[in-house]
Amino acid sequence: ILRDKHAGVAKRGAIVLLDMGTPSTADDIVKRVIAVAGDTVEVVDDVPIVNGVPEHRADVIIVPSAGVTMPLHTVPAGTIFVMGDNRPVSLDSRFIGPIPLSKIRGKVVWIILPLTDFGPPK
Repeated sequence: ILRDKHAGVAKRGAIVLLDMGTPSTADDIVKRVIAVAGDTVEVVDDVPIVNGVPEHRADVIIVPSAGVTMPLHTVPAGTIFVMGDNRPVSLDSRFIGPIPLSKIRGKVVWIILPLTDFGPPK
């Protein structure tokens, strides 16, 4: 992937590269920003409901019968709520909580590999 580390990345819908490593490891993950500070978010069967509006994305993989549900809460200041597009196997804010803005390494602006996904992120 190519990333823009100077882009305004804390916007709903942006795909971001996050540094989730420790001082001794380098673990970067790619997730979609679902909600920003001050937003209310709840998840019902892997579908986020942000400020009362359910997400409608055709390219997200969910399994409603096995989906995760979490109660309504407000995203704290200085953080974002992220989820992966492959919800059944994604380690994201549903499990690890809100992500500090300091963990954002940049906005994903272009996918290089695999070649079948070459181009801007969807």
